[in-house]
Amino acid sequence: MGQASQRLPCTDSVAAIDCLVRTSPRPVLLSFERPGARPWRSVLQALAPRVATQLVVRQLDIEASPALASRFRIRVTPTLLLYWHGQLRAFLVGYLPPRVLAPWLARALRSAPRRRSRASGGTPSQTG
Repeated sequence: MGQASQRLPCTDSVAAIDCLVRTSPRPVLLSFERPGARPWRSVLQALAPRVATQLVVRQLDIEASPALASRFRIRVTPTLLLYWHGQLRAFLVGYLPPRVLAPWLARALRSAPRRRSRASGGTPSQTG
């Protein structure tokens, strides 16, 4: 999945993920999975070329890091959480095929508010 996604080892901390969702200049999609469960991996790989410049994707194994599951209140896998500037903007629980997931993600990215731009004198930046 290249630079758009990375499986985090169990040594990554809750603090590191918290920092990522708060400070990333792009939306952050957290994919919570369990080994042996039907993973999002193939779905996310199919979407990666289309979204690589739009968001950061992190696949997280909740069995390897139960503290992450607890912090983000994950009870069912797979679960996707989309964060934008530190705020949860969208979530999805359960597996969906790419033909359904892609439009969900596109809608979530379009509806995510933009930060105010310093270059434009504090007015909301325009995208589209």
